[in-house]
Amino acid sequence: MAAHAAANWKAFSSAGLRNELRKPDSGRGEPYDWYTWYTHMTATASAIHTAAPDALIFFGGLDYDTTISPIPLGSALTSGSKSTTFNPSTLPYSNRIVLELHRYDNDAKDESCSSLESKLMSAGYTSIDPANTKVKFHFPMVLTEWGLAQDGKAFSATTYNKCLIEFMGKWKPSGWIQWDLAGELLC
Repeated sequence: MAAHAAANWKAFSSAGLRNELRKPDSGRGEPYDWYTWYTHMTATASAIHTAAPDALIFFGGLDYDTTISPIPLGSALTSGSKSTTFNPSTLPYSNRIVLELHRYDNDAKDESCSSLESKLMSAGYTSIDPANTKVKFHFPMVLTEWGLAQDGKAFSATTYNKCLIEFMGKWKPSGWIQWDLAGELLC
């Protein structure tokens, strides 16, 4: 897909590795942990980088992309007795990495802006905080999914929108995008 996109789409600039990883049904598949995440994400990123060396590579995290905190902190990524760390200096695409998160207002209806900011920072936005001495690796961060109930009421009944706009204005390099690869059903 990356080779095709790089060769045929003039506007191609980035690739996301896997959208919304979540725990598999009990007893099915590989372990659901950061070590397994690392193994598959870095292998996929290497394949994308080989096929499209100029593309940005978006790394989403676990739990529906709501957390990626171990990556900027340089925390141990473990699975049983196996352990590694995400060290961008060992990766040939280190200057092409972008982290991504999702944040919906499922629990934010009465949340303060400082509380929302704290939760976003804990989820991985620390990646863009140059003053945070706990952060070992800084990456650009993009909020690739966000939103609230589409019921015509939630938009005005929550501080979520106001707080999210305030947060994005405060923390750079942070951003948001609309992304899709969509088709059309012809009848």
